[in-house]
Amino acid sequence: MSERIVVTGMGVVTPIGSTVGTFWSALLSGHCGVRDIDGFDVSDLGTRFAGQVDDVDYHPLVPARVRRRVDRFVAMALAAAVQAAGQSGLDEKVDPARLGVCVGTSAGPLATNAEASAALAVGGAHELRRRLPYLAASGSMGGAAAEIARALDARGPSLTVSTECSSGANAIGLATALLRARVADVMVCGASDATVTRLSMASMSIVGALSERNDAPSRACRPFDADRDGFVLGEGSAMLVLETETHARRRGVQPLAEVLGFGAATDIAHATAPDADGRGAVAAMRAALVDADLESASIDLFSAHATGTRLNDPVELDAFRAVFADDAPSIPIYGIKPLTGHTVAAAGAIEAVALILSLREGVVPATANCDDPIDQELDIVRGENRRITARRGMSTSFGFGGQCAALVLAASSGLDDTGATSSRGGGVA
Repeated sequence: MSERIVVTGMGVVTPIGSTVGTFWSALLSGHCGVRDIDGFDVSDLGTRFAGQVDDVDYHPLVPARVRRRVDRFVAMALAAAVQAAGQSGLDEKVDPARLGVCVGTSAGPLATNAEASAALAVGGAHELRRRLPYLAASGSMGGAAAEIARALDARGPSLTVSTECSSGANAIGLATALLRARVADVMVCGASDATVTRLSMASMSIVGALSERNDAPSRACRPFDADRDGFVLGEGSAMLVLETETHARRRGVQPLAEVLGFGAATDIAHATAPDADGRGAVAAMRAALVDADLESASIDLFSAHATGTRLNDPVELDAFRAVFADDAPSIPIYGIKPLTGHTVAAAGAIEAVALILSLREGVVPATANCDDPIDQELDIVRGENRRITARRGMSTSFGFGGQCAALVLAASSGLDDTGATSSRGGGVA
């Protein structure tokens, strides 16, 4: 039997909160982090709003000397990783050679490379040297993994995963596989994306992916709703500390949750659109169940990708029905993107944190803006939060290019009577 893999720490940076506690409170209160963009010119864009991060106190998490030389996606990743490491209580009991990092990102240092291109065009190599002397490192996709490894003295594997919107889930799945293979004892894993840029907004608009509800940004993302018209771009990061159960027990740390299964597949149908039959999504979900050695009836809660696009939503629900069959109508479904925006690579990691919190706290946050569901038979949690008793949940992530991933997670059984964890660093604050 393979080693059990447990979650011992979590950290987030999102448009609705930059600690796990504030993030969770915002989800339960229905606070929306989507607002008009004011950081760059959007006058010629069809969509002029996004889910934006603006309340990160980097000072205690990311040293100023590091913040000055790294891209925004790196700073958010590092802030989330330091939070997660703090909750996990990583200390001298962790062998640095057995501590690894795995970070997902779709586009890496977009802002840094855009600035570099502008500097080179305006003033040539001299101007580039003056403004971005660390570009060789700061302009790298692997920058977040490298900075996290350096900050945490992680000398095991350091990896970067880029599979578009499934990057976060794939990073967690890859980290789980490395732990099971005994390549490491502890992995800090998750994803980060800072894609709210003029280039990203323009390119997503061109393919017709974004909602254009400029008069009502907080109502723009409408998962599974008949009136949906596209997703809302967001940014953020989430990191988890995973370790073998044996290692966590040796450290005396109480797990928050367990990673039971992971599955991935590619539907190869189209560069941006999902396969109409949802074959990749179905394959990923079934693979995750096989990996967890579970039947579909064992899943109590479903965290959907739920982007609010015309094409993805019905395909996702059809795939859900195909996998869960007769059990499908009885499994609560929810999605958090109306509040956070679609944080692209970070979505799977942020939603894994949300799923763990739902399982631990026994509360499912309502899916905002789903007023007229396209499938009236399925149990989409909407209108208000719901109290539940759930042990296991599945989270799905689907990226451009048909890159599909699914995670099966379980709440830790090691809770006291109040539902709080005894892990060093506390529960969700």
